[in-house]
Amino acid sequence: AVGALDEFPSDTYKAKVITIVEGIGEAGKTTVYVRRGSETLGEDPEEYVAISTRCAHLGCPVRFVAAAGNFICPCHGGVYGFEGEVIGGPPVRPLDRFQTRVTGDVVEIGPRFSVTSQLEPVRARDPGEFTGGIWEYLYPPRPSTAPAP
Repeated sequence: AVGALDEFPSDTYKAKVITIVEGIGEAGKTTVYVRRGSETLGEDPEEYVAISTRCAHLGCPVRFVAAAGNFICPCHGGVYGFEGEVIGGPPVRPLDRFQTRVTGDVVEIGPRFSVTSQLEPVRARDPGEFTGGIWEYLYPPRPSTAPAP
């Protein structure tokens, strides 16, 4: 549990500390940014968004800067938009998210998951499943086992 429903507005994030791994003290904790879903962004206002503070580039802690409405990574200049999407710097994917649920009048945080560049959850894929695109046909050449002429 991270707080009551009315603690989280839809136009900014509130930082909350959660425990990911029990029994190891401060090393098992992390910070998460939480807000209510925004109708302006096409989200359900009855749901909550929880974004990880771990930069997708090298794992440095990002910070939400309310004046800019962005997440900023101090290590290498990564910039993420209000929804956690990449808008500048070296990160190659959006910030991870945490599962959320409402129990009574309290927001609870669950496991972390990754999202695509369209901010859709990444799902597990069967290794033989078609993924589409040109990479289906491009494979690295096999090294030759024949002796050099």
